[in-house]
Amino acid sequence: MNNEIVLIHNNYSWYLQFTINNAKFYNNIITLLGNNLNNLQKLKVDKIIDLSKYSDSEKIILFKKLYFHLSPNSYDYELFCFLRWFYLFEYVKEYNLDYVLYIDSDYLLFDNLNNILNLTKINYAAFSIPKQSYSTYYWTASGHVSIWTKESLEDFCNFIIRAYSEISYIDKLKEKFNNSCSGGICDMTVFYLFYLEKESLITNLLNISNSYTHDHNINSSDNYLPKQFCTLFDIKFVFFYKGIPYFLDNRKNKIQAGGIHCQGTSKILIPLLYKGGKNLLFYKYYLYGLIHFIKYISIYVIKKILRPIKRILIK
Repeated sequence: MNNEIVLIHNNYSWYLQFTINNAKFYNNIITLLGNNLNNLQKLKVDKIIDLSKYSDSEKIILFKKLYFHLSPNSYDYELFCFLRWFYLFEYVKEYNLDYVLYIDSDYLLFDNLNNILNLTKINYAAFSIPKQSYSTYYWTASGHVSIWTKESLEDFCNFIIRAYSEISYIDKLKEKFNNSCSGGICDMTVFYLFYLEKESLITNLLNISNSYTHDHNINSSDNYLPKQFCTLFDIKFVFFYKGIPYFLDNRKNKIQAGGIHCQGTSKILIPLLYKGGKNLLFYKYYLYGLIHFIKYISIYVIKKILRPIKRILIK
């Protein structure tokens, strides 16, 4: 089968080589779709594709016209978060891939794509969907680790266009924006609405099967269920056995992690969790990650000490 692992990244970031190498350690071919190729050329990756190659596609041009901004994040940031799925579809279509595993550039992959496909029995699409009630307006699912066929990816891109062009979906987006107490409208909102429409076809990568799962966000004990895993310093507790990462659920059962999502400030953990081979770059950024991790832990401990003192002073 013609399968690939693809990352899409806007410009260059210090941690990008780590996630590429970690995925490469378990897989054959890693492709990076990006812009500003002069900076990206320093990376060691099997294939680099310039995103501008696909910028004239019909769907991309149409969505840029349709997009309206309902987010506290910047316009350009949120627009790119949507556009990456159109870029990915154009790439999958051009190379006629059977399956593509997409990972965010802050997602450390610890498994082989064929093994993931065998474990999860994916026929259409798979991504990360926490358990939630529609009435809460949480409306969140994520493609930070996601598996697609050409058909499902085209369906999703068409759905994004529908979400920003059909009145019924525009009303839903505005309803969520007006009733949600945090965040705004992003591609995770549309992922959730797409899941509701295609639920019977979509595999949830957060489900635990054969003591195996993927990480929604290392910064939380939540995964599919709220407070599902043990934490240390407010991040999921991770330990390695024979090079394989595990979480501990609330009953202290070992659950293998197919990947770890070092989202936001936890990107500093990437060099510490990395298993993709060592070189000068590794040692340089391992030191960087270690220093910032110590800083993070120090701030955490200080906050813990000051919290009861503040309560006393307020009283």
